[in-house]
Amino acid sequence: MSEEFAGDVLLLDTENGGQISVINGLIMPDKRFTTSVFLSLFGGNNNDSGRVDNNKTWWGNRFNNTSEVEKLVSRFQSITKTLPLTVKNINLAQQAAKDDLSWMIQEGIADDITVDIKAVNKSKIELNVVVIKDGTLIDKGNWTLQWEGGE
Repeated sequence: MSEEFAGDVLLLDTENGGQISVINGLIMPDKRFTTSVFLSLFGGNNNDSGRVDNNKTWWGNRFNNTSEVEKLVSRFQSITKTLPLTVKNINLAQQAAKDDLSWMIQEGIADDITVDIKAVNKSKIELNVVVIKDGTLIDKGNWTLQWEGGE
């Protein structure tokens, strides 16, 4: 018996975090990688900086059978919530987002991930993520969000 992959539950970005997508009473699937990218950047414990010996890791990361690539750390989210919005910290956040998404390259899902962050104003940024496999776009995400650090 062959089963078609239905994907993850489709999570959409809202002002209050992620929201599942329900249409006509049915939970919509995500057959691309939109939900995986969203959870990699905004999932886990937002107080988890991703540093070693950190006791603020998300509880799901503590299971013995959770591999390193499966752990939700969200270094990107930690930077935007704890550090002030400066050019230096935008560069740190951009690298942190790439690190949070690097599991996609390690698992062979992607060959290249591009992350671009631009300041919209003194407390808001625009985050753009492009995921490429074999020269083909497999996912693209755009978020405008508050940079809460230093407020």
